[in-house]
Amino acid sequence: MPNHFAQQTVDDLNVTDILRNSVSCATIVVDANQKISILTPDAARLTGVPADQAIGLSIEILPPALKEIFSQTLLGEQSISSQISFRSDQNAPSTILVSTTPTRDSSGKITGAVAVLHDFSDLERLEAKLAQIDRLASIGTLSVSMAHEIKNALVAVKTFVEVLIIRNPQDELSAIVNREMSRIDSIVSQMLTFSGPAKPNLLPIRLHDVLNHSLRLVQHQIAQKNVQLDRSFAASTDVVKGDDYQLKQAFLNLLFNALEATPANGTLTVFTELADPSTDALREGEPSEITVTIRDSGLGISSENLTRVFEPFFTTKPKGTGLGLPITRRIVQEHNGIITVESEPNKGTTFRIAFPIFRKGFQPQ
Repeated sequence: MPNHFAQQTVDDLNVTDILRNSVSCATIVVDANQKISILTPDAARLTGVPADQAIGLSIEILPPALKEIFSQTLLGEQSISSQISFRSDQNAPSTILVSTTPTRDSSGKITGAVAVLHDFSDLERLEAKLAQIDRLASIGTLSVSMAHEIKNALVAVKTFVEVLIIRNPQDELSAIVNREMSRIDSIVSQMLTFSGPAKPNLLPIRLHDVLNHSLRLVQHQIAQKNVQLDRSFAASTDVVKGDDYQLKQAFLNLLFNALEATPANGTLTVFTELADPSTDALREGEPSEITVTIRDSGLGISSENLTRVFEPFFTTKPKGTGLGLPITRRIVQEHNGIITVESEPNKGTTFRIAFPIFRKGFQPQ
């Protein structure tokens, strides 16, 4: 027995309103005169046609590829499924899978057509990103192989330098070369473990000593560009638990970047201060920290690049590797530190690193 109440309810509903209000996918409905009767918000976003202005207008306002599919559906009176690509005014190029179906009345006469659009652009971008990751993985494999070769070659060089030191114990240059050879060996070792958890040798050290040594190593570049060094180690306590070689590497990465960005006769500022978490929100509730600030007077970093400076392989330098800052951030994080960056065009760039103070009665030599 037919349900007359249910049938009456369906007859009373406005089907157009139901579709417009409840369909969440990208859907477009046109009538037999090729006029748009429904354009859902998702369809408006994909096509760039305002939903509130499209109703009653010709399909001519739609992207040409989409308009052509509607025309073929109405003319051929059959369903069509096709992949098209178009660019709206607001969006980047989109790859769309379009499925159209003609609509008919009770007598079978064509009354219009319905199109459902599926955006595959995100999937294509994901595939491109996966391909990039695969290429980077290949580069990583090659880098590890090269690092092994470099590390093996360093053994002979380091042995030769150590012999020079034994024969000339008063030669300061030999001692400096030996320390730098050890630092290079540490860098290569970290490169070998870059894809896995690094294991820094954390011991109580004076951070000011590490900074002073790092500044001595870039003194030639400072003098060559006639850069004014503004150094102020105001932190009364500078003992942290850290790895001397890794921290030196992190500071040198920042100092080299700062000097490269600083014009001739510019200023390089390096200072330390104590940060109290009760007033500094960097790490609320943890022990007091020492903050190292490295600031240059260069051109600064654009806002769109500022959010990407710590991404591996991202660089704006013609011959840059894009690994300096990611490695620096990793070193800082392994020391329970935090690194932040601030920059404005034509006003220079500032890096700040906060380390927890070591407070266990250690008295450095």
